[in-house]
Amino acid sequence: MMLLIGLCPILIIGFFVYDHEITYLKNSIDKEILDALRQNSREQSRSIESIKNSLSQVFETNDSLLAINDLYSEDIHEKFAAKLSLGTELEPFTNYIPGFYDFTIVDPIGFDVIYHLGSFRPHELDKTYLEKAKITSVVTDVYLNSNPEFKSINADHPFLFSVAIPIFSDTGLIGIAYVSIDATVLDRSTHSLYEHPDFDSYLINSQGIIVSKPKFDKNMMTLNLFKNRPELELRQTIPNTDSHTKIF
Repeated sequence: MMLLIGLCPILIIGFFVYDHEITYLKNSIDKEILDALRQNSREQSRSIESIKNSLSQVFETNDSLLAINDLYSEDIHEKFAAKLSLGTELEPFTNYIPGFYDFTIVDPIGFDVIYHLGSFRPHELDKTYLEKAKITSVVTDVYLNSNPEFKSINADHPFLFSVAIPIFSDTGLIGIAYVSIDATVLDRSTHSLYEHPDFDSYLINSQGIIVSKPKFDKNMMTLNLFKNRPELELRQTIPNTDSHTKIF
């Protein structure tokens, strides 16, 4: 009995030390993950800002602006020459963009396509974004590419996001340019920010919807958490509430 009584303080001290170590370890991991998330967020923002700046620089030259004006010409030869000129101006930009899908210029009134550079037919950007892009640069949410040609060839990468800017000359607004990018470039940087077999991170848009491919999507499918793809189906929060969905 005396031995048991004597051991009690040692056991209590041992449990306290163990609990303290676990708490310290958990807090350290939490801090490491949060630091990695903040760093990744800053890097993503810098990358997108860099795309916007590079796109704007393309249309700061007189050659580019003259070429865009010629795209409205009724002369077929002038239009053709304008497209060749723009292609030359855009080549360094398109080579620089990781995950480049296509580049489009539309007129600022009816949003008709006047120039397109890409492997597939031009897709229509949502007019809400185009209206905003008349005034300032715009970054869209991740969206599902509706182009059937793209979907059949790139079945594993059907998601895009776009960066749009207004194009101004001395005469005013002459066009809206937007570049569309394969959203899997966001996945790669997100999943590489913290390496652990049981850890995953997601990109979530302003509506609380996951827009990046989860690491454990096969497990989620067996639990019937989504129908087709986790992107744009899985939610972090229940709509119109602050409550998390069951996977969180």
